[in-house]
Amino acid sequence: MSGSGPATAGRPAAPKPVTSKPATTKPATTKPATTKFATSRKARHAHTRRRRKSTSHVWKYFAVFASVAVVTGAAIIATGKLAASGEGPSRFDQVLDAAGFGIGEVTVSGHRFTADSDIFDTLDLPNVTTMAALQSGQVQARLRKLPWIETASITRVFPGRIAVAVTERTPFAAWKNGSTTVLVDATGRQLSAVRDTDWPNLPRIQGAGAPEAASALFQMIANVPEIGPRVQVATRITGRRWQLQLTNGVRLELPPEGEATALASLLANKSASSWLDTPNTGIDLRSPTRIAARFAVTESAPPTGVP
Repeated sequence: MSGSGPATAGRPAAPKPVTSKPATTKPATTKPATTKFATSRKARHAHTRRRRKSTSHVWKYFAVFASVAVVTGAAIIATGKLAASGEGPSRFDQVLDAAGFGIGEVTVSGHRFTADSDIFDTLDLPNVTTMAALQSGQVQARLRKLPWIETASITRVFPGRIAVAVTERTPFAAWKNGSTTVLVDATGRQLSAVRDTDWPNLPRIQGAGAPEAASALFQMIANVPEIGPRVQVATRITGRRWQLQLTNGVRLELPPEGEATALASLLANKSASSWLDTPNTGIDLRSPTRIAARFAVTESAPPTGVP
């Protein structure tokens, strides 16, 4: 009896709002609502398309930024191990590392004569632990200061890897500098010290200023087949001119300027050009009007001049 009263009193009141409006209001409101909704929807869509046409690139950047923010936030929640400020890596670096922006691996390619350790030291990996801390332009400039490195590129490979690609310089000559022999490239850049017997196919040069001037000299004598292949050592004299020592001991004293003209004059003179085949002969081409020769001590003939 106590349960029947409340049950009968509550049931009639609840169903009435649901069943009291079956179809009377639908015909009156269906068309206006549908028309109004369609109109506002078209207007909204047209406005959206116009904005997308002018700002689509903004949304792309925003999407990338949002993705990074989500990943970084997830990393913060996942790690929960941020060190206090001043202890170990900074909070920011820890977050970047957890989000895949740390530097966990470095690959180097293109080097043969440059030591791996020299490249890694240049990258300063103990202090550069994240992609954000890596200053690519500065690192590339430091890499190009290494003796052998000519070009360098750095590529970020996510997550957590740096790819370093270098090209090395080509040795051009072996420069005898005192008791040391150093490889140099065509620009005169000193590459590395070698033994005297290393790189036997490279030209041998001597004297102060020889590395910087050697490229022009050997380009010139490459066009003189009677002399070029026979040059054993090219010595720079007082930083101004060259002395060429041939494989048979003949020494050619070239002028400071007009070396090609002087060699052409020597070869055009049949008498003088024959001296090239006389071992240990000194041929002086510094005078524009005459060619002088000094024979070895064992020769009985005195110094000779040919106009």
